[in-house]
Amino acid sequence: MLLSDRDIKKLIQAGTLIVDPFDNSQISPTSIDLHIGSALGKHIVPLIQLDAIPEPIRFEIDPNKGYTLEPNTFVLSWPLECIHLPMGYTWYIETKGNIARAGLMITNCGGDLTSQGDGIITLGLSNVSNNPIVITRNILVFQLFIGDTQTSKKAMRKRN
Repeated sequence: MLLSDRDIKKLIQAGTLIVDPFDNSQISPTSIDLHIGSALGKHIVPLIQLDAIPEPIRFEIDPNKGYTLEPNTFVLSWPLECIHLPMGYTWYIETKGNIARAGLMITNCGGDLTSQGDGIITLGLSNVSNNPIVITRNILVFQLFIGDTQTSKKAMRKRN
């Protein structure tokens, strides 16, 4: 079951859900808004072999100019926030609506947000519009949704 803003706030106040850095204004009705961090990554090889994927080159987003993501291009990104979920919860990430309408699509490329993980999400940013998009540091572009897997398990047992 997807958590509401009240459920998210309770977990944060209890210290079992950690979002760092965090401000209460980041909480939406069913998600936590996350910022783009200061770095992006990309592969700068002419051909990527899936059986030997090279490490991406990381680079800093220019604090004054941002980074221009050309149409039909892809970069990796990492949110500013580090996140740790309590046991029994799962997550997924989406593009904030206004950002998606501009043509920036976000895909989850991995990350371990459990208490044992590093709390870092790797995301893919794709410009699917016909126009270049300027990406700047610290703007809210991601929505993190959290689900309670324990409640889902209980509901499944009641149905059976």
